[in-house]
Order: sequence, then structure tokens, then C-alpha cells
Amino acid sequence: MQHDPNDRAKGRIERVIADLVGRRSVWIVLMAVAAGLPLAKAYSIKLPPTPAKIRQIPNFTLMDQDGKPFGVEQLSGKLWVANFIFTSCQTVCPKLTSAMDRVRIRAKNMKGAVQFISFTVDPATDTIAVLDQYAQKHHARGDWNFLTGPVESVRNVVIDGFRIGMGPHNGAAPVNEQKESALESQKSNAAAELLSAAHGAQLVLVDKDMWVRGFYNPDKEGIDRLMFEMGLIANLEGVDLQGLDPTVPNKPINKHK
Repeated sequence: MQHDPNDRAKGRIERVIADLVGRRSVWIVLMAVAAGLPLAKAYSIKLPPTPAKIRQIPNFTLMDQDGKPFGVEQLSGKLWVANFIFTSCQTVCPKLTSAMDRVRIRAKNMKGAVQFISFTVDPATDTIAVLDQYAQKHHARGDWNFLTGPVESVRNVVIDGFRIGMGPHNGAAPVNEQKESALESQKSNAAAELLSAAHGAQLVLVDKDMWVRGFYNPDKEGIDRLMFEMGLIANLEGVDLQGLDPTVPNKPINKHK
């Protein structure tokens, strides 16, 4: 199978832009070229549109690995990347966690404007203490939170909010085909449905107003696209970068000097 050289060239360009996603000076130059050269309009760079708004995440508050409430209030005004894991998973979850770490490293110049959220889909097992150990194992602090809570609370955001993992798990019928006459049966169904969410195996980009903007495979191509679209949203839709020291990457401005 032959590949179009134009496709390869386009892919290389997008990867370069993705790697520069957090450098505000790069985006300032691009926008200046696009908007500030009317006599050379035909030759100016036309930035692609930002990705469409898919669905809005409902209000939620869960608990993070430090045992503190964490939800929409803490995420308001920030871009955030989500994934769905459980700590005992030995198949797709390690790949998702590794992909999240790679995105986090590549977005280091946007530190303070981007948050990373890992939702457990097995909250009965993944207690605060278990998630704390998992977070320490992966050196996840500050901008990377692992969230758990009551099964129904987690289900409301993962299944009803993100609409991920609606299929069966381990041979169980989908929830809407189960009898829900007994409370224990309801809890069992909700837990099974949550576990199936891990098979979605994607990273999700959410904007500062809680709108889902894209789903991305945890491979190089998916991460490149995530970085590219994150940069477009951050720089064209007014994500607050005021808390960053423009002279030192990743260093917040000390307002109490």
C-alpha cells in the first residue's frame, strides 16, 4: 500500500505544531501572521477551526487521592483531559495511564491551565488509599487527580456525562435490560456498567465550560491530535494563562512579592 507524500508531510507539520502547543509566543506569531498581513492575505496562515462541542458534563463532586472533594468547581476555567481506569486492570489501563503521563509532559508549558483527571470505574475497590498509592507509583501530583466516590456518583459522570462504556461487562446484560426491582441488583448493574467503561480506552478533552471536545486513542497519532486541538482551544477560546510567568516555563507568578 502506497502512502500519499502530501499526507505524510501534513502529519509531520501537525506533530511539530503539537509539540509547540504550550508555547504562547508561537501562537502569537501564528495569529499575527494570519490577521496582520492584509496585503498578503492569500499567503497568510489560516488556522483550522477548534473542534466542535460534543456534550456538556453535568455538575459533579467526587473525592481525589488526597481525600479532598474535587469536581466541576476545581476544574472551572481550565482545559482538562480525562481517562477511565481501575487500578487492578492489567490490559488497557496501564496504556491509558502511560498516555496520560505523556500528554502531561508534552503540555508542561501550559501547566496551571490544564488539569488531568483519571476516573476509577471500580470505586468499590479503588478507595482513596488505593488511588493514593497508584498516584504515587506514577508520580502524579498537583495537576493530575485520581477520582473515586459512591458507585452511583461515579456512574453519573462517567456513563451519563461522558456516555462511555454502555456495553455489557463479563457477559452481563446492559443495565436497561436488567431487572431493577432490588437495590442490590441496581448497585451490581451500575458497578458492572462502570467497569465496561474502561474498554472505551480513550482520552477525552474537555474545555473550560465542561464541554467534551474530542476523544483520542492513546497512541502517538491520537496524542498528537489531542495536543494540536488542545492548543487551538487554549489559544483561540481564551483559556486563562495569566497565572503563568511568561519568562519561566511552568513557574506560576508570585502575586505576594
